[in-house]
Amino acid sequence: MSDKNSNKLVVIALAVTCATVAGGMFYQSHQTQKRMDELAQTVQSATSPERLRASIETTLADIRAREADQERQALFEGYEAASDSLEGRKAGQHIYGSTRARFTLVEFADTQCGYCKRFHETPKQIVDASGGTVNWEYKNMPILSPTSQVQAHALECVSEVKGNQAFWVMLDQLYKHPGQDADLNGLATRLGAGPSAFKQCMTERRHMDKLQQSVALAKSNGANGTPATFVVDNKTGQRILIGGAQPMETYLSVMRRLQMQDEEGAKDPKATGALQPSAVTQGTAG
Repeated sequence: MSDKNSNKLVVIALAVTCATVAGGMFYQSHQTQKRMDELAQTVQSATSPERLRASIETTLADIRAREADQERQALFEGYEAASDSLEGRKAGQHIYGSTRARFTLVEFADTQCGYCKRFHETPKQIVDASGGTVNWEYKNMPILSPTSQVQAHALECVSEVKGNQAFWVMLDQLYKHPGQDADLNGLATRLGAGPSAFKQCMTERRHMDKLQQSVALAKSNGANGTPATFVVDNKTGQRILIGGAQPMETYLSVMRRLQMQDEEGAKDPKATGALQPSAVTQGTAG
């Protein structure tokens, strides 16, 4: 194995350990004073009660709109790698990271699954540290409860209405704040999805067939529980199923092994045998 290729996945683990997260702080007192100044200016410039009322309502609406936009930006922060572009992916396919990545972590999961929640940050950390070598595809597998199906369908609807990035942010919010399932419409609106379009998608249950196909695809490939993650080598089509919420090193080790098999096979085609295309990446996007 060449030094460049053999060390690539080792560096990922090291990069995750050493990475630091930078972020700005929101100073509430400053923002409150700014809003009060705006209202004071509105009152001073009004010449009649009617104009005053209209001006205050307009100012408050502008303030609320700016606050909603700031909240949306904060929610989306950290998910820049989830592109809304369809280049390299199908409509409705949920991919985080470069679509040209050598490896894909295809995860089948249920938002009501505690192990899925615990595992959720692991593939993201791998992708973020991989330098484009690894991406992550999420497929809904709602098998635990009716709530699982409702949340999975909401994820598909927000993806349809607002895009791939909104899908990933909603997924993150559902794992971090389980109680938000009571107001999925509100959450979708906070993410910028048109409330009417989202509600119509939910009412029509237009993605239920897709969810059923996703569950069937997982089971037909040997995944009967969640989370189930297929490590797919997009160069060779070879894949390995890893069940449960395993440590990061488990997935990195599998990718190193697939890479070594490919390099050994290039030297001696009989060493690894014929490699079959991955069914999990060819199936229905979910």
